[in-house]
Amino acid sequence: MRLSVRDLSFEAAAAPGRPRPIRLRVGGLTYCMSPSEAIDLATQLADAVTELKNSHTERTDHA
Repeated sequence: MRLSVRDLSFEAAAAPGRPRPIRLRVGGLTYCMSPSEAIDLATQLADAVTELKNSHTERTDHA
């Protein structure tokens, strides 16, 4: 099964004083995270981008 939606807006915001003060809004959903969860997510996203760039570079180098 696959769920795919195009052209969703993304927004990150802070909500100081809340138990999970980092807010990530994707389309109509809001994800509430602790600072450490947000950092972990950001790291995973950056790692995925790096992996994608490296695999693209490897394919063009061998072409």
